[in-house]
Amino acid sequence: MPRATCVLLLMLMSLAVLSEAATVIAAGTKTVAACGAAVKPAAQILDHLPYPADWKVVVVCNENTWDLLMRQKGVNFISDYGFTFRPNHVTFIRAKVFLEQMQYTPEQVLKHELGHIACSCDDEKVAWSWTAYPSEALGKLGTSDVRRATGITAAHSGSSNSKVAGY
Repeated sequence: MPRATCVLLLMLMSLAVLSEAATVIAAGTKTVAACGAAVKPAAQILDHLPYPADWKVVVVCNENTWDLLMRQKGVNFISDYGFTFRPNHVTFIRAKVFLEQMQYTPEQVLKHELGHIACSCDDEKVAWSWTAYPSEALGKLGTSDVRRATGITAAHSGSSNSKVAGY
């Protein structure tokens, strides 16, 4: 992960909201309250999804910060919604997804990113398969059960060397 992003995350750890599944962090804002319209719903969605307990979900509250992340060395894609960096156990989601009507809902984005985490791959088809399941079903089944239900096999695992997935 680029150094600037790591520094940004360390500075923002004090802006964290704990959900049962993952830690939600507000980035690009001075207070969590200033980004509450995105942070609170993110935590509520994550409470129903089987994200690993040690995972961090960073809600990028500021468009300038999002643009900075998209320009980081090593980021070879542009995402309008979110992306996951598996080695550091972190998913970034753009606050704009919560604030404006876009093609995909925040829940779809977080399910999609969870698909990348579960398969340990960048396979978009596999990640998209996670969006078809109701959140309640994903939460009750757990990651390994859903992996079996969606047909994720060892062949999908590690199908890319980039370790960064997003859309």
